Amino acid sequence: MLEASVHGVSRSLSRLQEAREAGSPGDISVIARMLYERRVLFGGIILAFVLAGVAFHMLVSPRYTATAEAMIDFRRLESVNREDAVYNFRLSDAAMENQIALIKSDAVIAAAVDSLDLSQAKEFNTDGWLSAVFGSGEEKTPAVIRQERMDKLKSMISPVRVDLSYMIEVSATSRDPALSAALANAVVNAYSNDQLKARKEVADAVNDWFEQRAEALQQKVTDAERATIDYRIKNQIMSADGKFIDESQVEDLSLRLVAAKERRIKALALLERVNAILAENRSVSSNLGESSGIGQELTNPVIVGLLARYHEISLTMQNNMTRYGAGHESVVKAQQDLLEIDRSIADEFRRLAESLKSSAEIAENEEKQLDGMLADVSQAMMNGQKLRVEMAILSGTANSLKVLRDNFLQSFISSTQMQSLPVTEIRVVTLAEPPRAASFPVLKKVLGFALGAGLLAGLSTVLAFEILPQSLRKRIQLETAVGRRCLGFVGNITRGGAGRLQNRRPWEAEYNREVFRSILMDIQEATSASPVAPVVALTGVRGDEGATTIAMELAILAGRSGKRVLLIDGDLRARTLTSRHNVAHERGLLEVLAGAPFVNCVQASASENVYILPASTAGLEAHGRQLMAGREMRDFCEMAQQRFDLVLIDLPPLALVRDARVIADVVTTYLLVVEWNRTTGTAVVDALAQNPEVERKLAGVVCNKTDLGKRDRLGDESLAAMINFYRSNPLPTPSAETVEASGPERGIRELKLIRK
Repeated sequence: MLEASVHGVSRSLSRLQEAREAGSPGDISVIARMLYERRVLFGGIILAFVLAGVAFHMLVSPRYTATAEAMIDFRRLESVNREDAVYNFRLSDAAMENQIALIKSDAVIAAAVDSLDLSQAKEFNTDGWLSAVFGSGEEKTPAVIRQERMDKLKSMISPVRVDLSYMIEVSATSRDPALSAALANAVVNAYSNDQLKARKEVADAVNDWFEQRAEALQQKVTDAERATIDYRIKNQIMSADGKFIDESQVEDLSLRLVAAKERRIKALALLERVNAILAENRSVSSNLGESSGIGQELTNPVIVGLLARYHEISLTMQNNMTRYGAGHESVVKAQQDLLEIDRSIADEFRRLAESLKSSAEIAENEEKQLDGMLADVSQAMMNGQKLRVEMAILSGTANSLKVLRDNFLQSFISSTQMQSLPVTEIRVVTLAEPPRAASFPVLKKVLGFALGAGLLAGLSTVLAFEILPQSLRKRIQLETAVGRRCLGFVGNITRGGAGRLQNRRPWEAEYNREVFRSILMDIQEATSASPVAPVVALTGVRGDEGATTIAMELAILAGRSGKRVLLIDGDLRARTLTSRHNVAHERGLLEVLAGAPFVNCVQASASENVYILPASTAGLEAHGRQLMAGREMRDFCEMAQQRFDLVLIDLPPLALVRDARVIADVVTTYLLVVEWNRTTGTAVVDALAQNPEVERKLAGVVCNKTDLGKRDRLGDESLAAMINFYRSNPLPTPSAETVEASGPERGIRELKLIRK
């Protein structure tokens, strides 16, 4: 019998594992099923948020936002060099952030407030509700009013950079469309004027500084030049064409000395050449004829003419000699002429030699004279060199100051040209226009936000209902908490007239009978290995789960199937079965255990084949636990297993007392009854942990008092299909009169047989 129970547990755990895998949190169907089960609550929360959004849109005063656009010239934002300004995006971003912060500065806001007439604007002349209620009691000064208006305007404008561009949008929000446009335009214009004013102030300061610096440099140049001139006059340092006089004299004398030397050397060379020609034994014309360079060295026109005549006559003589012979008269005449020309050339050379000698002597004398003059001038120049060095230092200082002054003046001119036009880095692209539609609240945005908030709140609420309470509603929850199969969901059975049990809906009776039939089959499967009638104990967790009702219904259904069933009220304290089902309890279980005859204590039920053994009389409650835990209970159960086909024991809750644990030796299997949507998984786990004997023999769990009308929240498609089937196909149930007419007679007859 125990082995069969263990096999049943193994099968249950296998099914439990499959159920857990199917209900994994990663499966989106789990969340979808939760939302579907709580669809009324989920939809109600969303509807409430949407209605709240509509009410908010209708009650809140509309706000209008006007936007003006301004563009910043990024080339004017460079703080180091142009390459960094263009390619360093961090630098550009920082510069744009500086411009945005500058728009909301006190200087710009104050200028915008001063440019507008805000005395008629309600938003700028209405105190807050705290001041309206309590009052300040002090009259505000114009400075205080101006500061309050500046603070109000700061809260109403919003400068924003457009993406990664150099465009800035200045938005102003107000209850008046025209005022919002006026505020945006005033802020943009104030910012532009502030930039222009700042640039003008900087330019004026730069110009003043440049002028002062230029005057100081000019004064230094003047002083340096005056010092140079005074030093020149004092030391008589004269110059002409940028050169000192003594330097010019030295240069002139040096040139003249060189020229005299050249003339002397040239005259001596020519004289030597002429003497060499004259010293030859041959005629001068012959020497000249053999000298190839004489024409270049001697350029005397007389000698050149004579030589030409000499060569002409010589040529004629040669021709005549060839034609007429050497003794011809013309030949003799020509020879005489040649001799005469040769003497003339010799005379001319002697005269030229005297001339060259005279020229050489003159050049030598001039050279000596110039050499003396050059020595005197050089000595004078060397004596004045120190003075010229001092004057060169003074002149260099003056020239350096001149260069510095000229460069500074050039920079001053360039800066003046750049700052001559009132150009700033901001350019107003678009002025704000009064908006036609309100920017807040926008119905679409409000409804979208309300819908999103409603979805989030609804989902959170559904998850809270699903997770926080941890109440058992679904099959997967039951099987996870208990660790066994869920044998069925029983509908809510209420007590009707005359103490009879009845269902709230007609179709639930047939559904419940089918569930009880399934439970009996599961009990039979779990106890099939037992050679005698099984002893099945039903218990709850904290009480009022309906274990007694389940035991009664199972007994009735088993009795109607032809089995002899003994139903024992084992709850010695509450005696729920005895009291709620109108069972006489003069004698009961404890009397039987104490030695009273069984036939005198058992009572026949109105149902077929069902016999009820009440709990006890008041006098035996003190030592009832000892009797149930002793051999008396074991002997009694063995006797009952021989006389009946099924023994059902209604036990008290596990979390309150340990009676279920005490009789674990005589119980074949246990059924745990929990209440749908009330019993928590923590309570079940704790109760089973405190009663390990019960957990080992537990066949399964039955969920009682299930609201079958909320079948979508049971988390079981097959169960929902079963409920839909019985709702759609109700069957007529037997009338109470028929049951009462047939049940008692057969029950009394069977009781007589037991007593015999």
